[in-house]
Amino acid sequence: GERGGARPDLVAKVASGELKEAHASWWGFDAADSTAFLQAAIDSGVRKLIVDDMGSPWVVKPLKGRSDQEIEFARGVELVAKRGEFHRKMDCLIAYRGASNVVLRGCGATFRMWVCDYTNSALYAKSEWRHAIGLWGVSNYRIEGLTLSSSGGDGIYFGSAGPGFPCRNGVVRNVVSERNNRQGMSIISAENLLIEKCVLRDTCGARPMAGIDIEPNRNT
Repeated sequence: GERGGARPDLVAKVASGELKEAHASWWGFDAADSTAFLQAAIDSGVRKLIVDDMGSPWVVKPLKGRSDQEIEFARGVELVAKRGEFHRKMDCLIAYRGASNVVLRGCGATFRMWVCDYTNSALYAKSEWRHAIGLWGVSNYRIEGLTLSSSGGDGIYFGSAGPGFPCRNGVVRNVVSERNNRQGMSIISAENLLIEKCVLRDTCGARPMAGIDIEPNRNT
């Protein structure tokens, strides 16, 4: 289809199970706000979703990820938080809760937020939890190749979905986490997590401003 042109014919083939791989642009694209399109693409349940380069960023409000899905961001794609949104203290660019079999990857792709806005008390309630990627009790996950920039919290937050439900069996590789407000990565509740070949830099804002902070919230 034409760049920017939705393809309901192909979306129908995803819905019927005929296609196991899809491009996000099939659902549509709007340079001002593509939340509804990208969330619908995720919610389709397609096994592999490619977020294609539309020539300008995918601007979104908070997204919810799901199980059994790989999302690949094409080289050069930017997933950008919609400016003036993300007012709830736990709003993340993308959050996964209790999900399993999750892949987020994108060599040369960037997730970008607006930490300069979130730390302005005239505009936003104070929070250190507006993460680029929030994981709560997620199992069998991989995050590769992305640059995570300028969040109001952490580049990646690894939390639990309740006592006995940590993040389990994860790999984070070749990720750059830069200019985030609190941490490059916060590991609150995780089991079998491998982090390698990552760069964590220029964290500035909420304490402790670590590259990686391993900080269980409670004894479970």
